[in-house]
Amino acid sequence: MNRPRASRATEAAAAGRGHGLSARIIGGIIITFLKALRFGDEARALRLARAGCWLLVRAVRPARERNLELMFGAGTISAARRGEVERACLDYASRLHVNLGRLGGETLPGVLARVGVQGRAALEAAQAEQRGVLVLSAHSGTWWHVPPLLVALGHRTAAIVYPGLPGPILSYANSIAHRFGISQAYVGAGAYHTLREAFKQRQVCYVACDVNLRPEHGSWFPFGARGALALDAGPAILALRHRVPVVWANTYHDAAGRSCVEFLPAFHAGRGTEWPDTEAVLRYLARRIEAQTLLRPEQWWPLGFRLIEAAAVLPRST
Repeated sequence: MNRPRASRATEAAAAGRGHGLSARIIGGIIITFLKALRFGDEARALRLARAGCWLLVRAVRPARERNLELMFGAGTISAARRGEVERACLDYASRLHVNLGRLGGETLPGVLARVGVQGRAALEAAQAEQRGVLVLSAHSGTWWHVPPLLVALGHRTAAIVYPGLPGPILSYANSIAHRFGISQAYVGAGAYHTLREAFKQRQVCYVACDVNLRPEHGSWFPFGARGALALDAGPAILALRHRVPVVWANTYHDAAGRSCVEFLPAFHAGRGTEWPDTEAVLRYLARRIEAQTLLRPEQWWPLGFRLIEAAAVLPRST
């Protein structure tokens, strides 16, 4: 497998810059903004969110347009379509921030009322195996809803968090986990041990797996028309070592703007299955991420970051 080199965003995160002064200031502004969206009626919160997210959407336009070219092919996106995507990105970012702000004051019944759920039977069938369940998703829709939703559905839940996030954002994530009784594990700080114990207790473990923050532990896979995406091997290794059922969750906002989570039927990795090794599992995950992202590109949060590379980084055999 071809090992990915670090992108600029990855290098910054890996270097711990998420805890630098500027990151803390920006993180603090974001969390203050999220908390302001927690109050008042939904329409007012969305108007405020759109005003605040407009600059963000404009700021990441160069990276977004580059990524769209790699995903769909050069010259395939008209100027009109670019405008549509930009407006959709603003609508998505606004609803995402409102959802994140309100999550900080939400209750479990409130989560069930706010989030549309599909595929609950698939999740229940996986949990019925009594071995724990690994739930994976992309950073799409309001992916932050997945762990609280799992708790609201009656499952003890653990989640992986990257500790290099800006301090205020990490603290906010921790407060939400505490609010809903979610166990958190940190990449590079005992995450494997935490999840191993969670599986022993037949818990559901959640990981958003489409951003590779450890280049030495990942590989590149085809992504879209002429792009490549690097995936961390960690989730695949978890699935193979623990032989737990793996459930993919599509996370998105529907046409009405409602946050939705769709649990797909579980698959099993390991010898004697269709996914016998790390590369096979990662290829499956890459296809899931690709399918969801090509369907709703404006709802993929990493679209605004330089995480996709040209397909030239792929090994010749790919």
